[in-house]
Amino acid sequence: MANETLTVVRLFCFVNDGFEDICNPGIPRISEAVKSLDGGDIDTVSITLSNGDSMDIGGGKDNKYKCHARTNGGLYDLINPKIPCGMRDTVGIMMNQEGNSFPKCCIVSLDLVLMAIETFGSSGLMDPRLTWDNTLEYEPL
Repeated sequence: MANETLTVVRLFCFVNDGFEDICNPGIPRISEAVKSLDGGDIDTVSITLSNGDSMDIGGGKDNKYKCHARTNGGLYDLINPKIPCGMRDTVGIMMNQEGNSFPKCCIVSLDLVLMAIETFGSSGLMDPRLTWDNTLEYEPL
């Protein structure tokens, strides 16, 4: 369907000792969930669009976030363009309630994550103002 209007049909996030699973959240609620990430008790936010595409954000401690989108049949990492991409230099981030190592170039600021989530959540697109990569070889969550 070329003219299908995409909407966020699900927001999932870990909260303290449990999780929230919210149907049809608006962008303000999603942004609030992302801002609540602390890299400890609250370490993951995930949204799913009406076409099945999704975006996951993890971390939050010390303004270090990991964001990736599953769309167009692939996994696309939000990249910090100021850091060379490679697997030799990794950073530990809490995501899905466990410690994970990701390439340093995949660790971004809250401002970049909020831009990514707003564009993706409102249009289903990966924000063209940001840098995305689908060539890094690591085990996705």
